Amino acid sequence: MLEQKTGFFRGSVLCLWLLLLISPTTHAQSLLGGFASGTGGGDVGQLVEESRVRENARTSAVATATEQIREVMERYPWAERQQLQSLADESVSEYLRSVERTIDDLQGDGALTVDEVVEELGQQRLKWINRLTGVLEARVQGHEPPPQPEEFDQTYRYHLAMARYVFLERNDTEQWLWVLAKVGIGVLVGWVLAKVFQVLTWNLWNHYRTVSAKTISLSKGPLYVVGGLVALYLALEPLWFPEGTEEVIYRVFLVLLILVAFWWVWYLCWAAAEIMAPMAHRTGGSGLEAHFKAVTRRVLRVAMLVVFLLIIVNVLFQSNLTQVIAGLGVIGLALSFAMRHLLQNVVASFSLMADHPVRVGEMAIYQGTWGSIEDIGLRSTRFRTFDGHLIAIPNDEFINEAINNVSARPFVRRRFRLGLSLRNSADKVREAIRIIKDILEARKEQQHPDKPYHAMFVDYGEYDIQILIQYCYVPPDYWGAKEFDSEVNLEILQRFNEAGIDLAIPARANRLEEHPERLRVMVEEEDQPAPRTAAG
Repeated sequence: MLEQKTGFFRGSVLCLWLLLLISPTTHAQSLLGGFASGTGGGDVGQLVEESRVRENARTSAVATATEQIREVMERYPWAERQQLQSLADESVSEYLRSVERTIDDLQGDGALTVDEVVEELGQQRLKWINRLTGVLEARVQGHEPPPQPEEFDQTYRYHLAMARYVFLERNDTEQWLWVLAKVGIGVLVGWVLAKVFQVLTWNLWNHYRTVSAKTISLSKGPLYVVGGLVALYLALEPLWFPEGTEEVIYRVFLVLLILVAFWWVWYLCWAAAEIMAPMAHRTGGSGLEAHFKAVTRRVLRVAMLVVFLLIIVNVLFQSNLTQVIAGLGVIGLALSFAMRHLLQNVVASFSLMADHPVRVGEMAIYQGTWGSIEDIGLRSTRFRTFDGHLIAIPNDEFINEAINNVSARPFVRRRFRLGLSLRNSADKVREAIRIIKDILEARKEQQHPDKPYHAMFVDYGEYDIQILIQYCYVPPDYWGAKEFDSEVNLEILQRFNEAGIDLAIPARANRLEEHPERLRVMVEEEDQPAPRTAAG
């Protein structure tokens, strides 16, 4: 039967420590007693007397059997002491016969030493104690003793026999039905909690407490699993399992609870990042807020992962956390040289968060390529080009490059020259400038108030009259600015056509227009077949 525990976290370290104390060496030393104290006492290679070993083995076995009977009588007061004593005497006799055989085998070389007794008889005595305990408890409860490994020639046969004994004989059908009933009750409790959490989440959403509502919603899964594990553990607690299995089951449940706690804390890292995000928003706006939440969430999750791994190592191997942390410090010093590039990228990610030259979602130009910042991670920044390609740039390289943050500009400036034909008169040029100013004036609300538009005759080109046009579009949206440019261009073209203002024609087209016979000659030449070469 599983040992009674008041909680899942009580006494795990102490139990394993006691198991380590009950080692074969400790039991073997009790066999030796004080017969080796004549010449040095502590030398395991010292010769010992056969009679002293036999006498100490007999005395120790009788005392151990008496103690086992007393413990069984305390757990099962209705047990008959005479029956237990008879079983114990039979087990002691069998054990002493096996000790005789072991001593005879050890004396094959003509000598009996302390280290031989410690190594051989220690394991033998430990197995006998476990077997005696199982026999006494089984007989008291009216069952056959559990199978022993020595009774089978192959290991898998022993495991099959033990599984049959546990599931079909030692734990009867009624006990397994109680297990199913308790698990069903746990599922029912989980369903009720689901309904309560659902109502609570709706109320929080209605009161615009988004973070709290989502935190409770994300916590439902881990809490359901915890409820199921608790119900299953309580259901298995009254059942009988082989010696040592109960501790394995306890450790498995403890590790599962730790993993569920890690799952829950993983979600809480999201909530913590959401709660701290407004500070970043007040400092640098929504772009910094998104970056801050992503980095904070990842840093917290990495820290939690390291902490939970240390806890699991401590639970499974019962190691000293102080020694583990000290060992990790030495290993970390060695890994810091091998992982210096990774560490540089991690440090650069914090620099990006503090300096925020770019933020998630912003448009930027990196090494002459236009794109948007899709994510800023601990190791790299993801840059999505306008062609759709995703480029992962190490943070250390990204922070050392000159980055043109297009989204950070307060407006989108357009400055270009419009060429008018040289055949236009001065009045036509003045009218063209007036038309351009009227078009820009009509759209003044879409331009920066501190950056007035300009339209003026600035220079003569080789084949045109050049009008300089400049305006600043707001807000600084790339595609919005392109739409604005398109509307301005179309209206200029329409108004110029209505006013009879000619735009400049490229020089080659202008000459062909003046000499149409040249165009005819060029077309005829293009229609002629290619000349044949000498080789052809």
